[in-house]
Amino acid sequence: MSFNSETLHYKAYTYSYNGDPITLKDYTIKLHKREDGSFGVHPDKVLIKVHAVALNPVDVKLYNVAIFPTKFLNSNQGTGIDYSGTVVSIGANAKSHFDFTVGDKVQGIFLHPFGPGALSEYIELNSKVASDLSVAKIPRNISFTEAASWPTVFGTAYTATGHSDLKDKKLLVLGGNTSVGKYAIQLAKIYGAKEIVATCSEKSKPLVQKIGATSVIDYTKHKSLVNPLLGCVQESGFYDYIIDTVGGNELFPHLQHILKSEGAHYVTIVGDTSETHLSFNLLKSSFALLFRIFNGYLGRNFYQYHIFSPTLKDWIQKGVELIESEQIGIFIDSTYKFSEFHKAFEKLESGKVSGKVLVTVEDEE
Repeated sequence: MSFNSETLHYKAYTYSYNGDPITLKDYTIKLHKREDGSFGVHPDKVLIKVHAVALNPVDVKLYNVAIFPTKFLNSNQGTGIDYSGTVVSIGANAKSHFDFTVGDKVQGIFLHPFGPGALSEYIELNSKVASDLSVAKIPRNISFTEAASWPTVFGTAYTATGHSDLKDKKLLVLGGNTSVGKYAIQLAKIYGAKEIVATCSEKSKPLVQKIGATSVIDYTKHKSLVNPLLGCVQESGFYDYIIDTVGGNELFPHLQHILKSEGAHYVTIVGDTSETHLSFNLLKSSFALLFRIFNGYLGRNFYQYHIFSPTLKDWIQKGVELIESEQIGIFIDSTYKFSEFHKAFEKLESGKVSGKVLVTVEDEE
């Protein structure tokens, strides 16, 4: 696709810092003139017309921690990471970095903390920015909206589960009904885990078991998870992996009675707290997280402690393959129009979601 003008006008939701509400504003992209007189994207970039964006808890956290000084880094900070859309222009230098052409439908991650966000009518991928390369053609059997729902949460689960090291292992998923938890359970089943224990409510139990959990602990019936977990250890042995998607630290004093003494892993995507506002608890959690990681490297813990986000190069293509082969399912809580973004953000902040909260920037084709 080519353009007849050097300026592309579009709208995006942005803010300057956390004291500034997220607002829909007008922006422009300067295009480059081609030899034939038409205009296209910068040689190193790819222009995507966005169709849908998924909101994640990290979007709320990034907004809340964007204190006043961050406005001097960027007074137009965006929101939204997961997107789906259509490729409308590819720069000459970028062609060798992306496995698609103009007109292809794609989904990916647009991760620029304190920078531009995906909740925009258009986004530019930079072939020289590693995170922008996390993009792939949409699976043939899903819609634009579904395509925007899975990249971050699948990629996090894919990395957190070790992506192949679970065969015949015993796994505990804290937060089996969270978005990452659902993908972790499905992947653990695919990788041949012998036992998958998940925490969730009684209401969520049927779904969590359907997607692969061999047993469920209803966290609403216990003041602490320690006793039911110790009971599970007595029945079928120690755990090889703990994947924490909700945050907390109550298990650490008891891990020697829960995890195997060698080769065990505790993986968190949250840390000790799930708080999204800048606070003493959040800072304390961050220091505790770094301390445990450091002790693991020094061999002071009998288990390895990790925090994971999508970092492996092949994760997005693996997700496409698993979705197309219908080995994993997609979970959407609710969908809002572009003009209803604030309702979507409020829904996400409420914490009362089961699946992803989506915003459609453009109607399905």
